[in-house]
Amino acid sequence: TLLTSPTATHVDDSRTVYFVATNSNYAPAFGNADVTITPRLITLTAGTQSRAYNGNALTDATVTQTGDGFLGSEGYAVAPTTSGTISDVGSIANNVVAGTLNAATDADDYTITPVAGSLTITPRTLTVRADDQQIAYPADRPANAALTYTLVSGDLSTETPAYSGALGYDATKLPASQPYAPATYTDAIVGGTLALTNSGAFKAANYALTVLPGTLEVVNGGFTVDLTGGSWTYNGNPHGPTL
Repeated sequence: TLLTSPTATHVDDSRTVYFVATNSNYAPAFGNADVTITPRLITLTAGTQSRAYNGNALTDATVTQTGDGFLGSEGYAVAPTTSGTISDVGSIANNVVAGTLNAATDADDYTITPVAGSLTITPRTLTVRADDQQIAYPADRPANAALTYTLVSGDLSTETPAYSGALGYDATKLPASQPYAPATYTDAIVGGTLALTNSGAFKAANYALTVLPGTLEVVNGGFTVDLTGGSWTYNGNPHGPTL
């Protein structure tokens, strides 16, 4: 008759119990049995965030706990958090930083698996508009370097956008050769080689440049007519101005 036996409550209490049964009429009988406690499984998943660049650091300290969970009053005295932080365009792992278990918790009773999240910053859209241009026939269109543009949106008060290159023209929206006939050539002025460049706190990689097209208007040209008059003594012949 089994009156008492070693028991196991915690994972590190697991053991093999050996026994012998005796009876005066028989040889002793030997045996053993395993008493095993397996850990409760807990998964800690760090937060994942993504947003466009705004000049500020992106963090997410959220840690979501799933799995078997802690028993009763067992758990963390200091909750787990995360380590990730990113300010410029890119993506990094948001790793779990282990917390501190409370005094009631035996670490061997739990298998805690951390799962990293990710923090991603995408480029901020910076929009400029090509300024409309007007020329009078038969003037040639302005050179690319003379074309101007206006910042529309996407800039930050702490950073001043810097540019390289110049605007250009969309050949499909213009006649094959100059001078162009008087007309309105909508959206003929386009981005060309205009691009962003680094300057001070402004980092081009943190932005995506969008160039809204402009219009080239060719208006009628003007010309001057000079009339030269005179004074004559009457001689019976007609007289008039010269063009």
